[in-house]
Amino acid sequence: MSSIRLSCLSSFCTEKHLQAHFANPSYGGGQIKHIYYPLFDNDAVIIFEDRLTADCVSRHKEHVIEGEEIDVRPLTYPPVFNKLHAEMDPAAAKILQADQAIRDAVEQCDGLTLSVMNGVIVGITGNWFQLEWVWAKIERFTREQIHIPFSTDDSERLIALEKLRKLLNLSRNLKCLVQLKAIVEIIPKPLILFWTKQIMCK
Repeated sequence: MSSIRLSCLSSFCTEKHLQAHFANPSYGGGQIKHIYYPLFDNDAVIIFEDRLTADCVSRHKEHVIEGEEIDVRPLTYPPVFNKLHAEMDPAAAKILQADQAIRDAVEQCDGLTLSVMNGVIVGITGNWFQLEWVWAKIERFTREQIHIPFSTDDSERLIALEKLRKLLNLSRNLKCLVQLKAIVEIIPKPLILFWTKQIMCK
């Protein structure tokens, strides 16, 4: 397969940094077809135009971007699904509808489409890495809610946030069929948000 997965990327790394580095023949790079970034754990997936380039990049001694040595692993498994469809609970879809930055990024992503019914987002269709990219954006948005100050003597809030952390960590290990129920509280007005995401073959 003509692709690699990158991990241990710096938080300052951008898609432009990845493009410049892995298109450079000095690092074994070549023509890039697509970059999916950021994914979970700030990982990235790069699809090259040919398999030889991916092999050369993987065999290169080391790759350093923004002062950080990164881990490069070839994706050796063959692609099975061209498209996947994720059906989202309306509460989860509200994140896409409410956050204009996420919505714009999704709508501008080639090959990624939103399913809308009566003006409401009900699902999303794309390849595996596109869905992970969107999921990571929603997860990041959700995690930001954790940093909103709250009273430490509010036990219900602490329990809700702890459940969220555990569910998000668990969700990363699931592959084809995923059901995630996350509890999120938005302050100052308490709100319990249930997010159910089902990914299935289209």
